Amino acid sequence: MLTLESTSGGVEKLYTVGNSLVAISPKKHIRVWNWKKLNEGSRDSYVKADQMIYLSEDKLIWTHENNSERIVVTDIQQNKQYNSFPLAYDQICKLLGLSDNGRYAAAVIVNKTDNHDSPLDYIRLDRITTDLTALSVVATMEDNGFIVPQNVAISSDGKFIAIVGKKNDKGWLTVASTEMKDIIWSIVLEDCSDLREIVFSPDNKLIYTAGSGLNVYEFEISTTKRIQKRQIRGNRITQRERQHISALSISKDGRFLAAAAEPHSNIYIWRTGRNGVYKKINPGFIVLSGLAFSPDGSKLAVSGIISNKKIKIYKITHSGR
Repeated sequence: MLTLESTSGGVEKLYTVGNSLVAISPKKHIRVWNWKKLNEGSRDSYVKADQMIYLSEDKLIWTHENNSERIVVTDIQQNKQYNSFPLAYDQICKLLGLSDNGRYAAAVIVNKTDNHDSPLDYIRLDRITTDLTALSVVATMEDNGFIVPQNVAISSDGKFIAIVGKKNDKGWLTVASTEMKDIIWSIVLEDCSDLREIVFSPDNKLIYTAGSGLNVYEFEISTTKRIQKRQIRGNRITQRERQHISALSISKDGRFLAAAAEPHSNIYIWRTGRNGVYKKINPGFIVLSGLAFSPDGSKLAVSGIISNKKIKIYKITHSGR
């Protein structure tokens, strides 16, 4: 097992984009490694950001920690600004999402509210064009009831944007088509109070999502059909402990799906075409915050939210087989 130096303040996001492993801390310290040269160290930067994603070719898309009314595109060291997208005076960027190949990015734009718990009257899904020159409106949702967006993802072909969260205290998933520029379906899960994690399958036919409880839901995009509900069993808890999935990741070849289950910080790995757990790992972290497969699917990077812990790299298979 290989270990890497964590970002300052722990890891909030961990993911693979292209051949890069990316870690971002709650304080927006970013480290980027080349998966093929993990022992050679990382590129580091500190960004005064609220929302932030790292693209390939050392580019960042982010919003300033004191001004989410503007989305900017810069290099990783913020020495060069490629573009800037101002929003309307009553709007802010709530979330940013990235496709696993780093070609497409999505933004969730919402109305300003007096406090974090206020209902959102307006939610807009935007795609940032591949040349990073414009925000393209995909779909809007108004008069939504009590919706709290938690995460957003965009497919690797740029055709779909998916947003998850909770609606009236139930897990909520909505999918939009960037070609039709509209919502194509939306669903509320009665057996889940909140969805926070979401990933597309590499062929862009399926969506995997999870949150409260210990279920990982699998949906077919074209039909909205729930293909499978993977239930994590044997994660014993007390009555006071809250069960949830804190991270999801799928390998680039689509063969492996990994989920981090809390409490007890266990990682469960499945072969996507089978029901049984392929491998279970306990990395010894207090709270797991991120999972990321290597580009060939042979390794899994694991991070925790506690700042003094390392990022651990586990071998899953031999050369992705």
